[in-house]
Amino acid sequence: MKADATWGDGSNNSSGFSARPAGFRSVTGSFIGLTWNGFLWSTTPDGVEYAVNPDLYNSDPGVYIGVDGRANGMSVYCLQN
Repeated sequence: MKADATWGDGSNNSSGFSARPAGFRSVTGSFIGLTWNGFLWSTTPDGVEYAVNPDLYNSDPGVYIGVDGRANGMSVYCLQN
């Protein structure tokens, strides 16, 4: 899922998605992880105020699944069926 050159963690972008490290905007308006983490929204809810999201970190080529408050600002990704 990661664009090769921007992460520096050995990712190979085998999926062709090319995610960029854009971080997220917290509920207080602070921007966190702008150049080293990527947090993406999914359409999967976790209760009323939370949603499941894929998390990408520059220290690891894996993808982790997190749950964050919907009041945070994260990148949106669109996938074609």
